[in-house]
Amino acid sequence: IIKSVASPENLVLIRDICVDYEFLDEGKSLVMVNEEPVHTLPELQAVLSKIPMEGNKYKKPPKLCFCLMEHMARAAEGLAAVVKEKEQKKQAEAQEEWEKKCEEEDAEEREKHEKMMRVLNDDDVEEKPSYYYSNKEWVVPDELADEGRPRDERSVAGG
Repeated sequence: IIKSVASPENLVLIRDICVDYEFLDEGKSLVMVNEEPVHTLPELQAVLSKIPMEGNKYKKPPKLCFCLMEHMARAAEGLAAVVKEKEQKKQAEAQEEWEKKCEEEDAEEREKHEKMMRVLNDDDVEEKPSYYYSNKEWVVPDELADEGRPRDERSVAGG
């Protein structure tokens, strides 16, 4: 497999090979060995060096995963487009919900304002809203309750 790779930077097969009675087409890339991703020849050699060997054979043959990166790139582009479309749809729904909420709040404020204006313009209303007291009536009781302070020796009356 290592001899069939184009360059150390990528693990693309430059010719067709047969591994364990499976035919691998030229152009496929080795992407995983024993569930570990590999991108370059040094990474592949590091992963293969971790696998125990008996003589010149591996005790347990490594699991290899090949794929056509062109197809993977197209699939990733398609997936990215779907994710982007969903994200845009989600943002649009959030924007619509926010606008609806703002419109409802504005409608409530308008209704409160209109109600206040009706009250201010209505002559039949007994008390119109005002910052000033409309009726100041100070009532002083005829008899004041006995406080008890004048009898206390500690209290002082006067200025």
